[in-house]
Amino acid sequence: MIVSGEFARGERLQEDQLAARFATSITPVREAIKQLEAEGPLVTEPRRGVRVTSADPEQITGIYVSRRLIEPYTAQRAALRVSRRDLRARTSISSADSFTSCSATRPACRR
Repeated sequence: MIVSGEFARGERLQEDQLAARFATSITPVREAIKQLEAEGPLVTEPRRGVRVTSADPEQITGIYVSRRLIEPYTAQRAALRVSRRDLRARTSISSADSFTSCSATRPACRR
């Protein structure tokens, strides 16, 4: 709901309304708010309540830089751990996919 934009940046969220919307008590709503606050999309302000945070350009840049550094490493680690059986299974899936998605009118698919 936050990611989809249903709750606008800066919008104040009320626990009782969220509990009613999800047909639950306030306790699970508070737990969810705490978790989302720890992850970043929500912030609790004293005497003001909980609100959806605004996007911080520095934070977004940091996330993308981190991903650019981490993703190649994780891909390399995954490649080192893949078994020959997994590779054969993936190769057969790729072959089946390219066979079914090709048509005679596409030059790249002509063999």
